[in-house]
Amino acid sequence: MEAIVDSDREDDGDYYQIPRRSNREAVIDPYTYEIYEQEVLLPSLVVPIRDSTGAFIGIFGLDVALDQLQEFVEGMRVGAFSEATMALYWPTGLVVGSDDASELGRSVVDFSADQGLADAVFANETFDIISSTRTGMPVFSVSVPVEIGETGLRWISAVNVRAAEVYANATGLVRLVLLIGVTAI
Repeated sequence: MEAIVDSDREDDGDYYQIPRRSNREAVIDPYTYEIYEQEVLLPSLVVPIRDSTGAFIGIFGLDVALDQLQEFVEGMRVGAFSEATMALYWPTGLVVGSDDASELGRSVVDFSADQGLADAVFANETFDIISSTRTGMPVFSVSVPVEIGETGLRWISAVNVRAAEVYANATGLVRLVLLIGVTAI
């Protein structure tokens, strides 16, 4: 635990100034910080502390390394889809979790082959679109915004399934229905 230095300066210390001015929880944009000679992406989770009269007296804050979140996202499996992936986007389009660790900390516009996906992420709303992967293959992307605490900040959680895998499952279902129909006759 460390004491905050220069926290009252208006040009510095978003981690301090934002919860002080807004009087609400805040998640501060991730920044790169070196820990044990490794660069780690850290957002700050902060809450204002007020006395019994409501006067601001400080903050409680926590920096969270996104590498554990990244491990969770990389290991995510979606239903029966063997190649489905998940991605988490910061409201600014920054990738905070992806099946491709090289995307972590980069903007969705830096690697997305489809402007439609980037636009949907920046809209910060639920979306379901067909986009293209880096290899040009069509992918169904479905997302929901996830609010972090009472910050008003919404991450986008997206699930991506290759269209070929969806169509293969649909084709199998159609065959099964036809088989049942023919057998019933």
